[in-house]
Amino acid sequence: MKIAKLSTVLLLLVCKVTFATDYYVHPNGDDNAVGTNKNSALKTLQSLSSLSLEPGDNIYLAAGETFYGSLKLAGASGSEESPITISSYGDGGSKAIIDAKNMLAAIELVNPKYINVSNIEITADGGTKQKYRAKNAMRLGVLVDINDAIGNTYGYLNFDNIFIHHIFSENPGVDRGDDVATANGTQAYGYGVRLYNSNNHDNTVLTDVSFKNSEIHHIGHTAFKTTSNTNRKPEERRWGNIYNVELIDNYFHDIGGPGIQFGGINGGYVAHNRVHRTGSQIDERMWARGSGMWPWGARDLLIEHNEFTDASGPADSAGFHIDFNCTNVIVQYNLSRNNAGGFIEILGNNENNTYRYNISINDGYRQKGIDGAQDGKVIWLSGFVGKDRPKVAPKNNYIYNNTIFVKSEQTIHFGIHNETQGVVIANNIFAIEGQAEIAPGSEYIADSSGTDSYKDLIITNNLFIHDQIWPDEMFVTDSNPIYEAVTFANKGGNSIADYQITSDHTILASGIDITRLPNDSYGLTGGMQLEKDILGNTIGNHAHIGAVFYETEEVQPAEPQLEPEPEPEQEPEAEEESEPVSEAQPVAESKPEPVESSNGGSMSLFGFAFLILLLAFKRQKMSKDDR
Repeated sequence: MKIAKLSTVLLLLVCKVTFATDYYVHPNGDDNAVGTNKNSALKTLQSLSSLSLEPGDNIYLAAGETFYGSLKLAGASGSEESPITISSYGDGGSKAIIDAKNMLAAIELVNPKYINVSNIEITADGGTKQKYRAKNAMRLGVLVDINDAIGNTYGYLNFDNIFIHHIFSENPGVDRGDDVATANGTQAYGYGVRLYNSNNHDNTVLTDVSFKNSEIHHIGHTAFKTTSNTNRKPEERRWGNIYNVELIDNYFHDIGGPGIQFGGINGGYVAHNRVHRTGSQIDERMWARGSGMWPWGARDLLIEHNEFTDASGPADSAGFHIDFNCTNVIVQYNLSRNNAGGFIEILGNNENNTYRYNISINDGYRQKGIDGAQDGKVIWLSGFVGKDRPKVAPKNNYIYNNTIFVKSEQTIHFGIHNETQGVVIANNIFAIEGQAEIAPGSEYIADSSGTDSYKDLIITNNLFIHDQIWPDEMFVTDSNPIYEAVTFANKGGNSIADYQITSDHTILASGIDITRLPNDSYGLTGGMQLEKDILGNTIGNHAHIGAVFYETEEVQPAEPQLEPEPEPEQEPEAEEESEPVSEAQPVAESKPEPVESSNGGSMSLFGFAFLILLLAFKRQKMSKDDR
């Protein structure tokens, strides 16, 4: 009876087994082959589109080989326990290369679930123009396309150790004209990664997408971009349907547009990334404008421990700027350096966002009128919510404990909308050596008619190295300014550690506790107080000024925490204060070779069950023989 019961249980277990299949692809293969082992590999990426993939199935491309075309999977669905895998096999740590010239995308996943992609190199340098959904011409390294009118949930995607470079929709020799002056570019461009969940059912969701340990460079427009329907009307705000996107330990550099753009995101984590030289124009096919990162119509984002450096372009092009219709965007522990557009930019209808414990070095150097440019700004609170729309001032935002250094050669600008509905600017160090001015424009100064409606503007306890930093024309000033010269560990340096203060810092204990504004019922997710400063030092029990906390008068400069900057593949135009760098290649993931079975699949669970049955019957037989 026990043997019968055991047999039944094991039989049911075996019936539930998923027979995962490994598929191999090699340029010397044959699309008529079975494809389930290396000696009978498939030949082309196109052959994979017709596979009926099951949970646990694996697609392996030969490492070091180049595959021309597009790897497109529609409706492929793994499971939480058994995701579908796309990766490289053989040849040590090298990657398979997908060359998607003439194609829409190198990897195109339509309505995917539970897919892991790793150890792949991608390029798509021009060719015949292709259109996404027969509308917009573009070319992409990776496209995740959610096209669903029913209301299903998709996603659970992991991208690891992906190398994407030279993605251009156009062939060399294109003339961009004045397209850089348009809001997002109107011509055909290349993109590194795009996630789309637009024009679908209101309940159609894309969720849980991770992109890690990867490098993207030489991209016509944006390195990583998400798009989801949001409601642009401030009074009818609705968020998009993309949830929980994380970018960790990536290096994006020499990008024609922004490095990262989150549109319609609900929940995101962006950490330990290096985003350098966005808005680049080292290739004429690049857009030549873009911030290191900017969200729009997004909420609940944590942006920390990143480098945003050397953004250029006639507009935007800050290290990190918060475009309109965002809430609960927390920007902390970042290095922002040499970005033309500036350091802090908060546009209209933004509420409950913060910049705190960041270090800014020589941001906002752009001067109005030069090549059609706007002024760069150290701090800019704007009411912009779209062209030709009435301005909606930002509300209940918090700017505190940042350290800002600007060299003497730079003229910098401040701008605060005169209808701002709550802001805290406190405990910051403004080490601005040069001239400071108010940003020109009627929305930044007091209305002469006396109709200003700003309220809850708390600007206090900031440290200024001289008394000419905050513009006299500004309608609001620091209520308790602290004037004190400070000495940095290495003024003019490029790292966070360079801006530790080595002079007497007793005055730095003169900060105030940051609390919610009087008309703010929400505050910030996680609260106002942090346990650590930008260097990881534990913050003591007293409020302080600047991004670094000092418990005693002695200061021991810490080693820089960020890695040295790799050199770009192609040397960009020289920028003042740029540092020498050296090239770094992505580290290939160490992955064991897949285990093959006689049918090209995996039957370990079936074999285990069969062995248990065999032993059980043998034991029963031995027992009978003993009797």
